[in-house]
Amino acid sequence: MPEYYLYIENDGRYSYLMDSPNHIAHDSNYLINLLLEKKVLALKPSRGAGGRGFIKLKYEGGIIYANSQEINVADFETFKNSLNGYIVSEYITQHKALNAIWSESVCTLRIIAVRNYGNKFDGGKVDAIISYARFGTSLSNGASNLSSGGVGVPYNFNSGVFGDSFYQYLKFSHDGDFSLKEHPNSKVSLSGKVLPNWEIVRDVVYSICNYLSSLEYFGFDFIITDDGLKMCEINTHPSLDYEQAMCGPIWLNPEAKSFFERKIHEKR
Repeated sequence: MPEYYLYIENDGRYSYLMDSPNHIAHDSNYLINLLLEKKVLALKPSRGAGGRGFIKLKYEGGIIYANSQEINVADFETFKNSLNGYIVSEYITQHKALNAIWSESVCTLRIIAVRNYGNKFDGGKVDAIISYARFGTSLSNGASNLSSGGVGVPYNFNSGVFGDSFYQYLKFSHDGDFSLKEHPNSKVSLSGKVLPNWEIVRDVVYSICNYLSSLEYFGFDFIITDDGLKMCEINTHPSLDYEQAMCGPIWLNPEAKSFFERKIHEKR
């Protein structure tokens, strides 16, 4: 998991989280002093989805940047006061091999896994039914989510091999085609290439699902690092709409079909 430093409550109060550095004074200058020490921070609203509101806060060369936009010292106080309901955490550096695709934001993986049962006594078997990587673009403003303007590319969960195309929401497409053979900005193709550290991702998914053995539907978000991975979160109700455009119709996946048929039957 990333290091978690601070939660700014809805009324502006600070709640210091488990990884908050003890030597930084808990006062009105905490955020700026934390930034001066860490150099880069990730700020994310506690409510919402799709990467909306995400801020990469960076200090470099004596200048503060929020999603690459410079903030002068005079305006930082106003910026800070606008962060009610925000979590402040470590900004994770992605695997160096992924920088060639897009380096201005961090690539995140979305994996959806389900638990299927052979019978009522076998404890169930975990099946990954969706797996893809999300990359930022010049439109996504520091995030990698498709709904923010990012692009997604599927990969085979059991081999790590990328698919042939990137996919983007139609509203961000210039020509009405939601599939692209290369990243729209870097012009890099991933067809046939292998996701770094995919074996670690696979093993962690199985390990977590088996540890949380009473849960049956998981939406994982991971960031691949040079030495492994960081887990951002587990979503309880991950969507399956645009995922099917990238990874194929969900009803044609036998493991997904078995899971959802059982759930439909349970609702009757």
